[in-house]
Amino acid sequence: MKPGHPEYAHFQPGAASPLSFDDLKMIEAHLFLQSVLDGRPREPGVREMLEAAAVIDAMVRSSGSGRWEEVRSL
Repeated sequence: MKPGHPEYAHFQPGAASPLSFDDLKMIEAHLFLQSVLDGRPREPGVREMLEAAAVIDAMVRSSGSGRWEEVRSL
């Protein structure tokens, strides 16, 4: 997330200020609750979760093998 994202300005006054993990989690919670209220899915969603899990799985395999590992879609 960076300047220009609709939620960025709610947390940071300018472009040189990065968002923290907690800021990002607040934004995700807000988007989740909006989805619950109006029934319209928003990102991040299940697709993004599965993509992140595939990358983490490749990282774990790479750690064990000592080589670059292919990211496999789940």
